[in-house]
Amino acid sequence: MNNTIVTQPQALSIPMVIETSPHGERAYDLGSRLLQDRVIFLDAGFDDNMAHIIKQSLYYMDAQSREPITLYITSPGGSVHAGLGIADIVSMMKSPIHTVVLGIAASMGCYMQSTMGSKGMRLAGKRAQIMAHQVSSGTQGTLADQKISLAHSELLDEMLAREIANAVGVSYEQYKQDTVRDMWMTAEQALNYGTKGFIDGIIIGERNEDGKLLIERRGGVQEYI
Repeated sequence: MNNTIVTQPQALSIPMVIETSPHGERAYDLGSRLLQDRVIFLDAGFDDNMAHIIKQSLYYMDAQSREPITLYITSPGGSVHAGLGIADIVSMMKSPIHTVVLGIAASMGCYMQSTMGSKGMRLAGKRAQIMAHQVSSGTQGTLADQKISLAHSELLDEMLAREIANAVGVSYEQYKQDTVRDMWMTAEQALNYGTKGFIDGIIIGERNEDGKLLIERRGGVQEYI
């Protein structure tokens, strides 16, 4: 089967893939084609529109098979509620989730990376930057409503902090202390944080002939997965 990529002339171009087979040609937008390979690129801030697409994609792929789903994450964060909606979909799924940070996973991106990936399969590129911090409230409206919003933000912050602390292997108190301000980490620092790390391995080499990636785990242990 031969693949040809055609880029549509738009302000934000959406690549199209034309697959040629003995049965003829079929055209897909690249995102739809990647769903067949069980791949999702989360390349945006978390909002309701993005979460809507991600949740549908995850649900669809989980219904198709139980093969692993790879979620590539490049996100500065965003809406907590949008991210939690994705997290709830993942918690209902039987398919393993492999997470890979490319570039940046901050705030809700960090939460997604550290808590959603299957054991041993939370990965990051060697240039990746990961940032954890407290929930931002962004309260507005009347003083009474702002107090209600702030209390809700405090509940969200505690919930996320406890989940992340458990995922990375530190106490809730230690995690809260470390994230009083933005905590930026390189891939290596993220790997070695706590007893479990924000990631399980750093991608350090190209794919081998079997399509497996060379990664480095704690202690300098290298393997293909």
